[in-house]
Amino acid sequence: MAHSAVDLRLIFIALIAINIVTLYFVKSTYKYLFVPTIILTLSLIIFTTYITYIFPTENEKIEQRIISINKEGETYPNGYSNLKWNQLKADKAKLYSFNRPSWELLGQQILITFVLQIIGYKKSDKKKIYKWTSVIFGILTIAYLFFELLIGIIPTTGMLG
Repeated sequence: MAHSAVDLRLIFIALIAINIVTLYFVKSTYKYLFVPTIILTLSLIIFTTYITYIFPTENEKIEQRIISINKEGETYPNGYSNLKWNQLKADKAKLYSFNRPSWELLGQQILITFVLQIIGYKKSDKKKIYKWTSVIFGILTIAYLFFELLIGIIPTTGMLG
């Protein structure tokens, strides 16, 4: 696995802590449904914003700087262009290194939400709603784990590689 700018274990521990702390303070029959679903929604917003806006925008800026350096390379000595080129390669690697953690944030929260739906089913008297949400988040968890398996098996060089 490539070097990541964000430690995935830290993300997972932070997600668990946020879920536990908010569950502790919320006093509702539906707390196992609302709290993780709200955090999942925030995770989805972060993932979607990164993938659809931040990543393409920053990638375009780097590409424009690469084009600029290629034009400058004709007038400046090679050493100057090489330093800039290496910096841009490092910037691009750093930009790509945030793709995987944003995906992991979303997937780990799906997994946590699924577990909390099962706990809600066991502890709450609202069995019907927790039964359905357990099924829904179970399917989402299986889908996430399937994509993780594919990412692990198939070498990727794209957005999540």
